[in-house]
Amino acid sequence: MRLPLLDSCDVLIAGSGLSAMARALELADGDRVLLVSEDTCLYADLDRSSDWRLPQNLPEALRTQLFPEALRRENGLFHPDGLKRHGERLMAQRGVSLLYACQVLGRAGDCAVIAHKSGLYAIRCAQAIDARAGERLSRPCYCLQTMRGRELQVLRIPMAEEGILQMVLREESLLDELRDLPGAMFSSDLLGRAYDALQRQHRHGGLCSLAALEGQFTKEEMEHLSGVAQKGGTLVNEEALRDYQNTIREAYAKREARQDQDLMALRDRLKEKKGLDG
Repeated sequence: MRLPLLDSCDVLIAGSGLSAMARALELADGDRVLLVSEDTCLYADLDRSSDWRLPQNLPEALRTQLFPEALRRENGLFHPDGLKRHGERLMAQRGVSLLYACQVLGRAGDCAVIAHKSGLYAIRCAQAIDARAGERLSRPCYCLQTMRGRELQVLRIPMAEEGILQMVLREESLLDELRDLPGAMFSSDLLGRAYDALQRQHRHGGLCSLAALEGQFTKEEMEHLSGVAQKGGTLVNEEALRDYQNTIREAYAKREARQDQDLMALRDRLKEKKGLDG
């Protein structure tokens, strides 16, 4: 199964604490390094107090780079915002790219799989390092765990169904390209029904929005649909649309094949039972 390719690098590092930053600086001289973090800032392992202390047992060379004396306040502590800005400038100077608010799930082939609020994406990388274990500098870094195809598919299906709904809510004209994709193919009954309702609205010239669906769904269902729509950020392009459709169709075909197999097995058991009963 193919995921949209978001970026490529030599080394991907998961994490944004001191361990991840140290490894990024270590590898930045010879490799293109991308640091991916679930947080929205660097120094993620330091406490959230108003001022930060200099961590103990920090190597001198690293201390000089990450905690410059010029940023130390009169009380001997460091202001978080000043350090965060310094860290981002330092990474930019060393050629390290930053990607925030993304969860690294694992490896699949020559890519790392990341989850963003807009869906699943692939980042091609020669090496992927997990530096999130406790985020402390003393903790070892690990290679990212390889994801099995089944694990990736299970994650991809709801992402594709939510992605289709988000795309048609943003670009109503896409419903014309999706005429032969029925909501019955969705694994989520709610998302399938909402998608079909939007198709009906579009065919009859009505407004294609969540507001137009009120009265057709319960309050709880509307809250869930609103949550899906507000995730936002889904890429609206031909490749993403094709990828989402293919994912939904393939998953539907597999469900249908399993149903047929189950029915055949049931018939065989009934025939066997009849034979035994005479």
